[in-house]
Amino acid sequence: MVDPRMRKIYFQFYQETYKSSVLDRKTKELIAIAASLATHCHGCLQGHIKKALKYGATKEELSETIAITMGVGAASIVDLTDIAAESLRIRHFDGESEDSPLRGQALIRSISRRKARVTAMRAPSTVRMLKRCAISPRFH
Repeated sequence: MVDPRMRKIYFQFYQETYKSSVLDRKTKELIAIAASLATHCHGCLQGHIKKALKYGATKEELSETIAITMGVGAASIVDLTDIAAESLRIRHFDGESEDSPLRGQALIRSISRRKARVTAMRAPSTVRMLKRCAISPRFH
């Protein structure tokens, strides 16, 4: 259903991204696996797994790539639901006081998990958590 001219433009762009550059081909394929998982592209996923193996990816590297993608996916769900809850003013799990040591530990664990995701760091709820823990958020 895509206009042949647009397909050609897409394919030229796609080929350009796989030309020799600062990233080696195996790394590009591992990134492509993560992107395929994130975008739910079944055919892409199979093709990029085959290519990653062809370019020397180990089962451990494939597993870690998938695990990282799962972590980012899970973090995005937490992030979206935090934003929705805040917008709707829903506070299901606020039984602990603000200065509870358990709450502080949970916030620190939450912050540690989220540090890797710049988009999560920009979420209003996360910025407030960081401020409560006296940690300055850094946006790059």
